[in-house]
Amino acid sequence: MADIVATIQAEQDDVIRADLPGVLVVAGGAGTGKTAVALHRAAFLLYTHRKRLASRGVLLIGPNPIFLRYIDEVLPSLGEHEVQLATLPGLKPQYQVRAEDSPAVARVKGDARMARVIARAIRDREHPLPRDLVFPLDGTTLRLRRSRSARIVERARSRPGTHNAKRPMVVRQVIEHLRSQYSATLGAAAPDDPDWDHEVDARLRRLPEVRATVDRMWPVLNGGELVHDLFSFTALIRSAADSILSRDDQAGLHRPRSPRFDDVPWTEADLALVDEADAILGPTEAARPRRRRARRRGADDTATRVVAELGVGGFITADELAARYGGGNGSGPDDPDELRTFAYVLIDEAQDLSAMQWRMLARRCPSGAMTLVGDFGQASKPGALPGWDEVLAVLPKRMEPRVVTLTVNYRTPAEIMDVAHRVLAAAAPGVEPTRAVRRTGIAPEFVTTSEAELVGEAAVSAREALEDRGTVVIIAPADMHDALIAELADVGALAGSVEALDAPVAVLTPLEAKGLEFDHVIVLEPARLVTPDSAGLRLLYVTLTRATRHLRVVHALPLPEALVPEPMGVRA
Repeated sequence: MADIVATIQAEQDDVIRADLPGVLVVAGGAGTGKTAVALHRAAFLLYTHRKRLASRGVLLIGPNPIFLRYIDEVLPSLGEHEVQLATLPGLKPQYQVRAEDSPAVARVKGDARMARVIARAIRDREHPLPRDLVFPLDGTTLRLRRSRSARIVERARSRPGTHNAKRPMVVRQVIEHLRSQYSATLGAAAPDDPDWDHEVDARLRRLPEVRATVDRMWPVLNGGELVHDLFSFTALIRSAADSILSRDDQAGLHRPRSPRFDDVPWTEADLALVDEADAILGPTEAARPRRRRARRRGADDTATRVVAELGVGGFITADELAARYGGGNGSGPDDPDELRTFAYVLIDEAQDLSAMQWRMLARRCPSGAMTLVGDFGQASKPGALPGWDEVLAVLPKRMEPRVVTLTVNYRTPAEIMDVAHRVLAAAAPGVEPTRAVRRTGIAPEFVTTSEAELVGEAAVSAREALEDRGTVVIIAPADMHDALIAELADVGALAGSVEALDAPVAVLTPLEAKGLEFDHVIVLEPARLVTPDSAGLRLLYVTLTRATRHLRVVHALPLPEALVPEPMGVRA
């Protein structure tokens, strides 16, 4: 990466300096400098269009936190500190990913049809009363008929706006209907006084029967609650998904209901669905009565002025001040329901995103100005769209997208790419291989050993690599990481965290290694490392192409057929 950043080539420079508006696709195989181009483009755009971009910011999406740490060390060298880095789950920080979907379920959750399922699930929560509401007030009987509740719901549905933003209208219509009945029973004794009307309205709002009625007709919801409820009950799934998903697909969505919301086993694919729901529901703050929202805005404005006048911005933010001293009218310094948007968005490893994840990203870039960086020869996540045409079809089309393909591999030696291209041909026959521009004279090594000696042999390889200097990684199945760390404790090996990048030996999974590069790569037991299908072989291709100098494959089980080496490269 450092070499490419320092020596940007002509084909890369044209991409970096492309015009700001619209979607720019940067395609290219492993080692073509796609990530370096994305980082340079972020820096170039901020330098050239700072006034236009700085107020709303630039967002760069990466595949995992380790990758973000990796590029976070490069951006300052380009003179930029104002690019916000995030993973997709990081866009919904209030939800913790605790589980992993099966490939079949991940494909369903990522399918664009899920947008219709989510919309229908929300509509299912907007419904009239099952029977008339009847209750006493001051010796009179008030009634909200089911037919009247149905008209109120339909009227709210027909209005523009988000679900939560329309709740005050539903509340107002219910209250006004009940007040008019109450006034009618009083006849001439009913005061013609707005203050009296407001007092009656307040009394009605506080009644448990009325509050329960409004909650049933038009509940305040956030996306997490909606998706949690939806997946917890088969009946809700069927109501939302019938005629959209097959019954088998629906069955995969169901999971046991967690006793507490904080314990929900969210998956990465869930978060795009939560975001879809949040977009339709809108912030829960919008469901508050207008006067309370106005008081909140007033407190925020006052806090902003106080912070500016006192010059204490380095110690406390306006949101924190309003939350602390605003009388409890705020919802906290950062309302998690509010959607943060950006002036420009760059997405690296874009080949791994589903249709629902692309919808999630499109909402964060209203201008449609985006750079998409990826290689479908490295696509390995279930549910990901199959090509750029499908990706561009999901994104709003404000102008004709531009597609640029990088063809020259500046990073990986030709000796390693000769091996990797055999895997690529089996994994993605339609993807053109890149052209490596350098040879080192060092062929990849394949070491056959026994299962009992796998960890020890990998440790020996790592120690040899350390003597040769440079960065070292062991890419191994997750269940072997603890043993590898123990075996290499004396050299300070680390696994599975951003700190691994600073360790003498990093121990990673193939997904954690995405987008990274190391001088010495040791691949441990490929047959267990990836699944024996096209997606697994594409992930194996990713793994092999992380090396900039030397590649060694250590195995006990037979190698995948596409990886079987030429006889001269084998060492036993």
